[in-house]
Amino acid sequence: VLADPAPRLLPEHAAGPALGLLPNAEWPAAHINLGHQWHLLMYTDGLIEGRTGDGRDRLGQEGMLHLVADSLHAHPAGGQSFVDDLLHEVRRLNAGELTDDVAMLLLSR
Repeated sequence: VLADPAPRLLPEHAAGPALGLLPNAEWPAAHINLGHQWHLLMYTDGLIEGRTGDGRDRLGQEGMLHLVADSLHAHPAGGQSFVDDLLHEVRRLNAGELTDDVAMLLLSR
């Protein structure tokens, strides 16, 4: 999540294989200008694999971006309340506990 009011995903070229999946895996280095004030949210796929809506579609990255925007609007400084609100909303949309592990790390400046 960058200083721009709208959260966005980091470029896909900055991604690599899932952590712990492949022995001796390597990840590309990337330099990204985050600006003067920013939040960077890193999370496991268990968060975006939750279900949502009547068709029980996956939340996905686009759905996650909307939830992050809403939570940042309510908690512009980020912090624990931002993370708690985000997790609560993902669980609510999933109609209960998520089936995969969830971990989030929020870095802010």
